[in-house]
Amino acid sequence: MSLHRNGTARLTLIGKARLGGVDRHSRATLARADFEALVAMLEEQGYFALSDSYDDPDTRDGAWVNWQVERGSEVKQVFCRSGLEPAALLRLEAAMQALQARLNFNPEP
Repeated sequence: MSLHRNGTARLTLIGKARLGGVDRHSRATLARADFEALVAMLEEQGYFALSDSYDDPDTRDGAWVNWQVERGSEVKQVFCRSGLEPAALLRLEAAMQALQARLNFNPEP
């Protein structure tokens, strides 16, 4: 999910190419208050101080999340394999999932 200060929210569900799946793209309108609340939560949870990776080098399969947040000219990316998340990322993920559930995403052609 990609959220923008201008009110645009985009959701991409990545299909598994080896199984014939295709990527699906959707768009929604994001309220300014929701965007600002998420920005505040990123700061409160110390997102920009997190490590760049929470991974197990022996694990190749399984769920993972790659966060990328832009603040001015700064870009912070955090890769996290499921089960290795610090508490701050778990709270941020829960907030993003709740926001995604509230947004009315419409498929793009």
